[in-house]
Amino acid sequence: MATVEVQEDALHELTSLLMAIKDSVTPGLAERITNLMVSLGAVAAEVDPRPASELVATVMNETKPLKETLSQLAEWHHTGTWQALTEMASVVAALKDSVTPHLAERTAALTANLGAVAGEVGPGVAQSMAAVERHGDALARMVEDLGRWERDGTWDSLRQVVSLVKALTDSVTPQMLERTLAMVIEALSALQDAFDSGLLTLGVKMAHALNVAAQAAETDTGRISATALMRRLKEPGVQRGMKVVMALLRELPSVVNE
Repeated sequence: MATVEVQEDALHELTSLLMAIKDSVTPGLAERITNLMVSLGAVAAEVDPRPASELVATVMNETKPLKETLSQLAEWHHTGTWQALTEMASVVAALKDSVTPHLAERTAALTANLGAVAGEVGPGVAQSMAAVERHGDALARMVEDLGRWERDGTWDSLRQVVSLVKALTDSVTPQMLERTLAMVIEALSALQDAFDSGLLTLGVKMAHALNVAAQAAETDTGRISATALMRRLKEPGVQRGMKVVMALLRELPSVVNE
C-alpha cells in the first residue's frame, strides 16, 4: 500500500481545525454530520475503488499532456472555437436524428465521391490555398474590377472582341493570309513612295495652310464685294494660287485616265 508523506506542521493545523469543529459542534449539527457520514459510507460501499485509483494514476502519469489539453481548451473557449464546435455537434446531432435510410445512402455516396475527387486532386489543393492566402488582396481587387466591368459593359465588350478575334482566326485560310500579306506589302510600298516623293509633306503643309486660312476667314468680318474681289485677284499670292489651280485642272484629265 502506498504511503503519503505529511509534514508535521500540516498535522498540527489539521488537529487544530478538528478541535475547533469539536468545540463548536451542537447536538443538531452532530446528528446531521453523523447522518452525512453514514450516507457517504453507503455510497463508498457501492463504488468500486479501482476506476478511481486508475483515474488518479492516469492524472499523475499524464500531467503534461493533460495540462496542454486544458490550455488548448481554454484557448478555444476564448477564441470562440469551442462554441463553434458545440454548434457543429448540435447540427450533426440534429442531422443524425432526422436522417432516413435513403438520405444516409446518398450522404455515403457523396462522401465516397468527395474522397475520390480529393485523391485525384493531390497536393495541388494545398498549394492553391497557400497562393490564395498570399495574394488575397490582389484577388479581391481583381474580383472588384470584374464586378465593375460587368456593370459598365466592359466585360461584354471584351467578350465581343475575343469572339471576333476567334472568328477571324477560325476563318483564316492560306489564300486569305497570302492576300493580306500582299496588301500589307503594297500599303508599305505606297507609303514609302509617298515619303520619297514628298506627297505626305505636301499634304501636311496643305492641311496647315487650310487651318490658317480657316482661322483668317473666321476673324475677318468684312464683306467681299465685286470691287474687293477684283482687288484681291490682283494680289501676287492670289494670282499665283489661281495659276496653280488652273494648271492642276489642265493635268487632271490625264491623271484620271491613267
